[in-house]
Amino acid sequence: MDISDRRQVVTRHGGDVAVVISMAEYRHLRHGGEGFKAFLRSGPDLDLEINRPVLPARPVGLGEGE
Repeated sequence: MDISDRRQVVTRHGGDVAVVISMAEYRHLRHGGEGFKAFLRSGPDLDLEINRPVLPARPVGLGEGE
């Protein structure tokens, strides 16, 4: 096993806080799967019916004294 294939665990105060991996492993993990957008799109189709009021919005005064 080449040294670049090994993972190193970094600890702080006795607890694991990080892992040092090779660039090849990082690139595989980073680009190995589909993106987050594709993950969300792969979910079930939700047919939501949204009812919105048809009345116009009330007037809002934005100036001084209105």
